[in-house]
Amino acid sequence: MVINCKSCSFKKRNNKGKVAEKVFEIVCLNNNYWYCNYGINKDIPKYVIQHMPQKVLKTPDYMCVSKEFYFVECKMADTYTGEHVKIKEKDLIEYQKWLEVGKFVFFIYNPKFSEKVFLDIVDLFDLLQSNNYKKGTYDESGKIFYQVPMDDIRRLNKTI
Repeated sequence: MVINCKSCSFKKRNNKGKVAEKVFEIVCLNNNYWYCNYGINKDIPKYVIQHMPQKVLKTPDYMCVSKEFYFVECKMADTYTGEHVKIKEKDLIEYQKWLEVGKFVFFIYNPKFSEKVFLDIVDLFDLLQSNNYKKGTYDESGKIFYQVPMDDIRRLNKTI
């Protein structure tokens, strides 16, 4: 099933991501994890984006060291239901390349249930292969996303 996301403007999604990033930083401080911003965290004009390599645009949000080194991409679960998180198909291809350098996890903040979950990208690929998750497209970009259920993500919550 493919759904369209008319109410999900880029600006709205970007602001939600910033909330998830702030919560990630609090989790790091509370657990004595070292972290550092790594990815692009400013709005970039469209005319600039079209000239940038995808690998640069899809740089993870953070580097983090707990017991090991991780690249971290922050996401926010659906704020209305808290039942899923949307992850772009094309982004996953770029994120996978970071595994050549180090481990890669998603930090998912679910404000509906006050949840903070880590999901290893390798586990996410396993989920995507073994399930027929809903896909949708963002209206403004036409980019395809997977709608990954939080129930499946909770089962795989990773301690870093």
